Amino acid sequence: MRAVGKYPGGLSELEFLRAYHRTTLRVPQVASDSLLRSLVTAAEADRPVLVAALGAMAGRAARQLAAVARALEDRSRPVAERLMGPIPGTDAWVELIQRAATRAPEVIAGDLGLGSAGLAHAERLRALGDLSWLTPLVALSERDGFLLGTVNEWRHAWEAVWAVVDGVAALALREEDAANVADTTAELVAIARGFLGAYLEGRGGGGD
Repeated sequence: MRAVGKYPGGLSELEFLRAYHRTTLRVPQVASDSLLRSLVTAAEADRPVLVAALGAMAGRAARQLAAVARALEDRSRPVAERLMGPIPGTDAWVELIQRAATRAPEVIAGDLGLGSAGLAHAERLRALGDLSWLTPLVALSERDGFLLGTVNEWRHAWEAVWAVVDGVAALALREEDAANVADTTAELVAIARGFLGAYLEGRGGGGD
């Protein structure tokens, strides 16, 4: 049995970062893939629930990307230690996507201390375009909002899933949005893992 240490399970810093890269960052993508497959054959009553869960995973993926970016940019404390702390919310996410939209990918990669090793991942982030539509899902995750499915009474079918934050319906997701939400989640996960993997390569730790 491992001794109790600074990181969970007595892991070293690099062991923790490799585990975070291998499992924690992948949770939203793996969950989204499973939800999207389930949506194909789901009963009518279950479909809005699955779309709601897809939205929740997208919000989580966005926050995790913001967490990785913040941990890499400010290394006044170890990256692993920062990732152990509370996951950033809306402010960090909005700052990240604004910078990604207005700064060259080389600058973003440099800000994260990755140089050329992070360039492809910064370019991938820039290529996603306007990600502000995800902000209500980030806020929902951060502020304990909820996802609410509505029904079209005339068609007797579900209509949309609303992200409700602070009592306000901030975003509507429909079934036709499901694939795009899942694809965006996968991209955010890949970028976060790319940034952290580049850092690990530089440390000689390697990502899996």
